[in-house]
Amino acid sequence: FGARADEAIDDDVALACFRASQELLPSHTRYEISNFAIPGRECRHNLHYWRNEEYAGFGPGAYSFVAGVRSMNEESPNTYIREPGRKSESLCLSEREVALETLIQHFRLREGLGLAEYAARFGRDLFADFGPVLEPLLARGLIERRDGRVRPTWLGFELNDEIGLALVG
Repeated sequence: FGARADEAIDDDVALACFRASQELLPSHTRYEISNFAIPGRECRHNLHYWRNEEYAGFGPGAYSFVAGVRSMNEESPNTYIREPGRKSESLCLSEREVALETLIQHFRLREGLGLAEYAARFGRDLFADFGPVLEPLLARGLIERRDGRVRPTWLGFELNDEIGLALVG
């Protein structure tokens, strides 16, 4: 693998391999775009991140997302040890940017995003905020609205970059 690390993998071959993995793991559920798990054994770290919840990073180069601010600790171990609270990067996100990132992140999860969950977090209706972008994605079959949730379809998982590009475009 190391000797061939720089070789490009054809997209169609990669997709065929990924589809084959679904068949080889019948006891596992595809709970997010690139991971499978036995139900109840999903990676809590991944779920926390893909739900765009707050997290604190500890150690050199670690990232945090707290109170709408994404920051990165100093990368140099020596600098980090001398000044553990010092950040080398810090970006204050607007509420709109946090809402957009939340939507993009949730579309990496099979569960998608609950309409009530969005309203509770942001105090607004998801379709009032993003309807003009979501409606064409619904029409193309990349996302679906069902049971009070908006989630990617299997096609939406395979074309997830298109969903993200539409949302930020």
